[in-house]
Amino acid sequence: MDVCRGHGVWLDPFELERVLTWARVGGPERERQRRIERLRSAEARVERPVPSTFPSDPEPAEGGFVLVEALSMLLKHLG
Repeated sequence: MDVCRGHGVWLDPFELERVLTWARVGGPERERQRRIERLRSAEARVERPVPSTFPSDPEPAEGGFVLVEALSMLLKHLG
């Protein structure tokens, strides 16, 4: 699936069917739970914050979030 925030979502053949199946079997909720568990796991590993030598470092992007957001937009337009 190709995503452009300005222009929308492009799907290759059969991808729409796969996305809809993923959504029907609880894919968005499962992805949300995985993200929560990763955050909890990361919190448990952190003993104390380590100062960055580069204070302007950006936060790491979460590609899964962009995908879930795109799927949500797609499902709203289809529904």
